[in-house]
Amino acid sequence: MIGAQEDNASGMLADINITPLVDVMMVLLVIFMVTAPLLVPQSIGIHLPKTASVKSPQQPNKGRLTLDDKGDLRMDDRAITSEQLPKYLSDKAQDENYALSIEADDNVRYGRVAEVLALARAAGVSKIAFVTVLDGKR
Repeated sequence: MIGAQEDNASGMLADINITPLVDVMMVLLVIFMVTAPLLVPQSIGIHLPKTASVKSPQQPNKGRLTLDDKGDLRMDDRAITSEQLPKYLSDKAQDENYALSIEADDNVRYGRVAEVLALARAAGVSKIAFVTVLDGKR
């Protein structure tokens, strides 16, 4: 028996101490829990920045949808209703190169713009751009 105790005392330690690993993992977990809500823009009260307008080359098959401050629609400088818009856009969207530019007044409700965007997407328009102006050049 005494010989067995000596073998254990002089042998290699076979146990691994995982306490430092657990400590590091807990710190990482806390860091991710604190920073994850910050990654979602809706969780922060953000104000969208003003954008600089970039002039894009004119495409021959490009539609122009305008929303005035009351939310009324004009498609290629002609008045159009929300009921007529899906049919009009679905006819135009048959061409895969068709692109739609949306120009919305600053005072239009966000919900109205989202509604028009959903109508365009449902009609099959895949290329949609929002037109802006340079800040201060209105």
